[in-house]
Amino acid sequence: MSDSNKKPLDFEEVVKPEEARNKTKGSLLELIPITLIVIGLYMKNNGINGASTMMIIGGGLASLMYLLFSWYMFKVEKYLKNEIILSILVGLIFPTGILGLIAFYENWLYATRLINIALIGAAILFVFSLILFIYNFRNQRASVFYRNLLTRLLVFAALLVRLHPGIYF
Repeated sequence: MSDSNKKPLDFEEVVKPEEARNKTKGSLLELIPITLIVIGLYMKNNGINGASTMMIIGGGLASLMYLLFSWYMFKVEKYLKNEIILSILVGLIFPTGILGLIAFYENWLYATRLINIALIGAAILFVFSLILFIYNFRNQRASVFYRNLLTRLLVFAALLVRLHPGIYF
């Protein structure tokens, strides 16, 4: 085959348009409450009124979304029993960490305890998921699930560590 016949694949050849639309909807579902939290933090740092309300609404929506739709974020067609359990646990740990951060910025009691619980839970789930990922590496469906899970846990834990009130960098 000559070099002139080699063409890069178009996006439509790799990903079907329906799949691209479905991924965009899930991403927007996740981005809207997180954006509200970021706007609230910006407002709080600049002394703008309404920052607490924005952060509480964004944190509440994000926590509710993760609690109710944690299974949707991993984009797997058919879940196994252990994957359902892991999705439910992530759906409990993420809201705990988000509410802990909101509680910290609002100076509420037990904020650091909530953040610590979320960090410990995320670390345990990360190690357990990593073991299951290695075990199911050859299974493409399971591999996608565990990659998504590990990525989300890693980003979540990194944000919690960075924003944790007791850890200074």
